[in-house]
Amino acid sequence: MPPPHKGYAPTTPECLPGNTAKPPRQHRKASLATALGYSTWQKFNRVLNKALQVAQNRGMEMNEHFNQVVEMVRLSSGTFREVENFHLSRLACLIILDRFSKAVS
Repeated sequence: MPPPHKGYAPTTPECLPGNTAKPPRQHRKASLATALGYSTWQKFNRVLNKALQVAQNRGMEMNEHFNQVVEMVRLSSGTFREVENFHLSRLACLIILDRFSKAVS
């Protein structure tokens, strides 16, 4: 089995406010969840699901902004495991940040 694609996993995603660097085409859900301080996927998925509902209600092309993918992740034993993930557009990140700020306040 080939090694997983490394992709884009910054410590602080460029879609966060205040970062002026040119963003890559897509951001990974893992990067955004970590930057927002979520310790588990289950907690972040609540915000993600609300953002998906907002995007769907706005009539956005879901596959363009919330591209669901299956990635191979290397485990400590050296084997690989499939993990579902989303590659997010900048607009998707902003919708998630909006949902996050409403959840926090």
